[in-house]
Amino acid sequence: MFWTGTPTCFTNSPMGKNTLSNVPREMAKFIGKDNPADFTFHSLRRSSATAAADSGATVAQLMDFYGWKSVSLPQEYVSSSKVSVKSMATKLQGTSTVDNNVSLPGEHDSTRGLPSKAEKVVYIQNFSGTMNL
Repeated sequence: MFWTGTPTCFTNSPMGKNTLSNVPREMAKFIGKDNPADFTFHSLRRSSATAAADSGATVAQLMDFYGWKSVSLPQEYVSSSKVSVKSMATKLQGTSTVDNNVSLPGEHDSTRGLPSKAEKVVYIQNFSGTMNL
C-alpha cells in the first residue's frame, strides 16, 4: 500500500500525517464506498471492533485490545453484534408456545371446559423482565 519506486528499486519517501490521514479515504474510494471523504482512521477502528464483536469477541477482549477503561462501549459492540442478535433471536423463538387446550380463569367452553376455538393462550417461559402490552 505504501510502495513507492520502480519494480527494481525502492524510493525513500517521507510520509507525514497528511499522507497517512488520506489512507482510509483512499481505501473507501477504492472499494466504492459513498462519501469516501468521511472515512478516517477512527472509521477503521470502529470497523475492526465491529468485526471482532461479530466474530464472537468478549467485552473483556475488546477492552484489552482497544484499551477501553469502561465496559459501556465494548458492551455496545457485543450487544449489537451479529452473534448476539442471532443468539437472542434463537432464544426468543424457542421460548414461546401456543396452547389451545388451556384456558384463562373464567373463560371455559361450557361443554368441555376448554377455551373457545378463537381463543389462543401464549405462554412465555424463562422470561424475566417487563412487557408493555
